[in-house]
Amino acid sequence: KNERRQGIALNLMSRVFSKLREDRFRGLYCFAEPTLAPLYKKAGFSEVPNVSSDTTTPIFIRQQLLSMNKRLKRKNQSLALFTQTLYQPNISNTTANTTATATSSPQVVLLQHGNELKRTTATGPLLYDIDNLDMSNLTWNGRADNEQITLQLQNLQNPVLLWTGGASKLRRDFEKVNSTFIVLDGTWQEAKSIFRKLPYLQSLPRLTLEPAANTSYYLRKDFSGWQEKFSRGGEGDKTQLLCTAEVVAELMESLGHDNQSGFLIRKRLQRFQKEYAVANATSRQQLGRTSRVQ
Repeated sequence: KNERRQGIALNLMSRVFSKLREDRFRGLYCFAEPTLAPLYKKAGFSEVPNVSSDTTTPIFIRQQLLSMNKRLKRKNQSLALFTQTLYQPNISNTTANTTATATSSPQVVLLQHGNELKRTTATGPLLYDIDNLDMSNLTWNGRADNEQITLQLQNLQNPVLLWTGGASKLRRDFEKVNSTFIVLDGTWQEAKSIFRKLPYLQSLPRLTLEPAANTSYYLRKDFSGWQEKFSRGGEGDKTQLLCTAEVVAELMESLGHDNQSGFLIRKRLQRFQKEYAVANATSRQQLGRTSRVQ
């Protein structure tokens, strides 16, 4: 019976992984109970022994797991991290284009609000493992982080803030400047809060994008008209406001970089929203059945 259950689980996992391979994710990370280690190993995963000190795992994944384990500790429970490599970039092409990549690949820093790490609707994780994109992230939880984050931002090469208010239009000649673009990642309220409470950001040169198409992101509602307030001083079309993944895709395309990578980001976003909507609808149906039974 247990072998049959494991066979069904492995089959479902392989279906999910095949979709992720299509989107060229290089790495897959799963949180699971340690007792499920044999199942994940059969599926080709390896367990990360010491998550807190593992530098190969993206920081937002480590932070999320440590946060979850902190809550589960009260119940004497914990989760382990399992990882698998799904996609390896073409090494020969990477080597051949080393010079071009070093000088032209966009450098992007996601300055994330701490709350964003906990949200299932976040699009920042879709940006990892994108070819020709040099991306890193910093987490801001409040003014207590200002000094540390300011020092890190000051060490960036030609930092430029992507922002809507008082910004210049994005020009193609920025491609020659090798700028590092800072993207605020959070809700509209949280982005405004980071900008207001982190004074260094207000001293940076600012750029704004002019998207060729309206946003396709629909997972978050417009509470209290914040999208309208962000839309160029409340005078523009709020459909021109983009989610984090769309901002980076638009940035790469606007600077004349790899359009294929921009397309890949949009494809990931489209699939992510579709699967999120299906999972959310299924959860609601199950909740409704449970309520009727009670």
